[in-house]
Parts: sequence; structure tokens; C-alpha cells
Amino acid sequence: MGLITANEIMKNTSMGGNVDPDKFMHLLNDVQVMVLEPVLGTTLYDKIITDFNEGGTNNLAGDYLTMFNDYIKQVLWHSVYAEYLRDANVMARNGGVFQHNPNDASPADVEAIKYVAKSAQS
Repeated sequence: MGLITANEIMKNTSMGGNVDPDKFMHLLNDVQVMVLEPVLGTTLYDKIITDFNEGGTNNLAGDYLTMFNDYIKQVLWHSVYAEYLRDANVMARNGGVFQHNPNDASPADVEAIKYVAKSAQS
């Protein structure tokens, strides 16, 4: 179970509200394991995950709740957004891998995407 929602990510980053959550929510588990767990350590990470899965934020209390609300959520919001930025322009479909090219805009160059992604994780 994810620790944050798609709505929270869209509301707390510059991701547009019309982005389909199916395009980025699959990244949440990866971010939790590859970004959050190494920062917290496995023991603390497992405690937060277990407590959250057993009762949501109602099961977190004291310093754990403060850490979750004031730090963990922000790391997850921005890390998922940063990962999405790296992947958003490329789509894998049955017919192959394609680069999205919107009709009323021009795609950002790779350096601009890298800059925004790095800034989101800072």
C-alpha cells in the first residue's frame, strides 16, 4: 500500500492535475523502496510501513506521525514527481516505444527535464 495518494502528489508538486494517476502511481512503490528505505533504514522503514498499513496515519503517533507528516510525505511527493518527469515523454505500447509529441506544445529537451527532476528531489 502506498503511503501517499495521487492527489497529494499533484497538489504538492507542479504536476498538472490532468495527469492520469496510472501514469505515475506505479512509481510510488519503487520510490518507497529505493529512496525512502535507504534514508530511514530498514527497521524504521518497516515500522512506518507496518503501522501505516494496519491503520493509516491513525496508527502513527508522536515522533513517527511528525516524521511522516513533516518529512516522509514531502520526500515521496517530490521523488515520485522527479521519477515521472524522467519517464513522462516516453511511452511503451504494444506497437513499440514512442516519444509523446503534444499538438499544442513542444516537448522539453532532456537537459530541462533533468534540471526539473533534480530540483524536485532537492
